[in-house]
Amino acid sequence: MGYSGQKPLPALVCLLCLLSQCFGTKLPQKVKVDDVELRTIDQVLANAEMQDEDGSNPFYFTDHTHLIRREYDIVYKIEDFVNMKDMNRQKRTAALRNKVRRWTDNVVNFELEDGTFDERDTFEINKAMLEISHYTCLKFNETKEALDRVQIQKGFGGCYSHVGMIGGHQPLGLGQGCRSKQIIIHELLHAIGVHHEQTRPDRDNHVTIRFVHIKDKMEYNFKKYKWSYINNFSIPYDYSSVMHYGKTAFSETGEDTIVTKDPKYQDHIGTNPGLSMGDIRTLNSMYSCVQDSCNTTAEDCPKKGFVGKDCKCWCPGPTRSHPLEYCYQEDYEEKGSLDFSHQCKDYDRNCPIYARLGYCQKRPHLMLYRCEFSCQLC
Repeated sequence: MGYSGQKPLPALVCLLCLLSQCFGTKLPQKVKVDDVELRTIDQVLANAEMQDEDGSNPFYFTDHTHLIRREYDIVYKIEDFVNMKDMNRQKRTAALRNKVRRWTDNVVNFELEDGTFDERDTFEINKAMLEISHYTCLKFNETKEALDRVQIQKGFGGCYSHVGMIGGHQPLGLGQGCRSKQIIIHELLHAIGVHHEQTRPDRDNHVTIRFVHIKDKMEYNFKKYKWSYINNFSIPYDYSSVMHYGKTAFSETGEDTIVTKDPKYQDHIGTNPGLSMGDIRTLNSMYSCVQDSCNTTAEDCPKKGFVGKDCKCWCPGPTRSHPLEYCYQEDYEEKGSLDFSHQCKDYDRNCPIYARLGYCQKRPHLMLYRCEFSCQLC
């Protein structure tokens, strides 16, 4: 599913080098994963904002949207922002503690803005939703009828989302530059109720924030939330979380603003291509994915394992794109692989017929989600 980008033109490279020398700043560093250069999540969010024609302030605005934006991509209604600050003066993996903000019956209703997303965009959106559904009990329901639903749109600039179900129609912005599976998962997790990892109350035990390198008046984007507002479900701080920003987030000079206490993760934060084990555990705990009828308990699993939605013990997987595997061989033999990238199948028995009739192209928003095998998308 990867898309290889073309190398910059020599003239552009020279221009960037000259700009870097003239203004005394470092160019954003890229991290190599499996020999592919990746920008960190925060760099993608910042660049997406600059690409948009709207030109709205990416940090705070109320003019035509009546919303406040912080941390690049979290938006609040003004009244919700005030309430959040009041609660914070008094717990944020930072997952929202307020159960009212969780999606009813574990179903996230959504609609796609008409005429905004092409076939590739829709494919990335549905791959992101499928990955979340694969590892959790959350389901995504496309509808224009539900009162509470996420409206996925181009919006007013960049990538953004509310945190949790706020009631009514809530925007999730995917401007140009936001439409990769990684970023879509990041924004969907916000909508589901998850905050940024580096704003956890216990973050100072795991990272050091270098405020001296942060852009002027942008320090508030590193404000920690208190346990009265968020819940970590006793899940350890996760350097691999898709909700963690990279090491130069909000940097004025290109120097590191986030330094990991464990040095081996310094170039790792902000680059995960999808859900981490910690993200999956958070969602399963937040939405009570393990049924009361399940006889397996945490004590039945190895130290680093946990009970998954199928009542089996899930353990860390071998790679970042394969974050989980069954802890015990007999479960693997019974249930098959937990690797999402290998779970290619149709979810409707009529998919082969629909594919022959050309619906993979005619109705991609439906087919790419339900018929990925028949549409030859994996």
